[in-house]
Amino acid sequence: MTRNKQDEARGLRMGRPLLGAALAALLSAGAAAQQTTLHVGMNGGDMARVFTQHVFPDFERAHNVRIVVEPGMSTEVLARAQADKGKPRLHLMFLDDGIMARAISVGLCAPLNDDPVLKELYPTALKKDRMAAGIDIGMTGLGYNTKVFAERGWAPPTSWMDLADPKYRGQVVVQSASSSTFGLHAFLMINRILGGDDRNYGPGFAQWPAVVGPNVREYLPDSARLADMVQADEAVLFPWTPTAITRLKKRGVHVEYAQPREGSMILMVGECVVAGNSEPELSQKLALYLLSEQAQTKALEMGGHFPSNRNVLAPAGHADALQRFQGYMSNAKIPNWDQINETRPAFNARWNREIGR
Repeated sequence: MTRNKQDEARGLRMGRPLLGAALAALLSAGAAAQQTTLHVGMNGGDMARVFTQHVFPDFERAHNVRIVVEPGMSTEVLARAQADKGKPRLHLMFLDDGIMARAISVGLCAPLNDDPVLKELYPTALKKDRMAAGIDIGMTGLGYNTKVFAERGWAPPTSWMDLADPKYRGQVVVQSASSSTFGLHAFLMINRILGGDDRNYGPGFAQWPAVVGPNVREYLPDSARLADMVQADEAVLFPWTPTAITRLKKRGVHVEYAQPREGSMILMVGECVVAGNSEPELSQKLALYLLSEQAQTKALEMGGHFPSNRNVLAPAGHADALQRFQGYMSNAKIPNWDQINETRPAFNARWNREIGR
């Protein structure tokens, strides 16, 4: 072989790796270019972390999708969706059940595709006409500061009316009922005990200021500061969920959940496909995946989210928690969101004027 041909052959051999690398880069760029981004409006913090790190990735890999969380409280997610109505940025929304009812009523949700997974859900988890479905079923009961209770020799709370016990004067913290489902649930349960219902708030508004009001240290707009207040022993008794309290216990916060004898109030985080979004087929697939046994098992294991899918079995270390949750469900109360939302603006205004100011 002549020297020129040897040089040419050597050049071809040396060029093959470069050519392969170039082709790989082109293929990778092409795949990235075809990747679809889905935007999900949901609570930030622990919930967003669990779903981003442990629940979404299987779907992202299977469908070459990137899921971006747009964090915010349910009221903020709803406001964002209303502002974008007609050309929505969001593909899926996670909303507390009361806020979800409002989203459905103003046409922001598209019905879920009929699918076998819907038959695996608890009956209360599927909204009428498949307009939304629960992905995380919980309840609002009472949280309490175990350190303060132990120091003072107090037994754990057992009733919603413990919020009115004079020994807790200045030590109760309540999330505002006009902006937080936790605070609203506490008011609704007190109102029911005093003789009202979800259409008649008269007993609650008439008696809360004198019965519960003196015990309230602060009305919070949400729960963001509550953990800090518990750690500083500024919050001793407060409405909250077993899920939120379990997360705090894992961080070493001295807190525990108590199920009121009158029952907790169902708090369900639901999902809906945003109507008119840019990726309706993929959005439907994501919504149905999040209702699956696979997705909800990971949400339970990694974040303590109680499943709406009845087929979910407790992973190692979670059997006791799941059994307790099923016990809490035995006397949990369901709020009538249709009645509540009929008068919600007037309710909010009255709460802010008479109680939460």
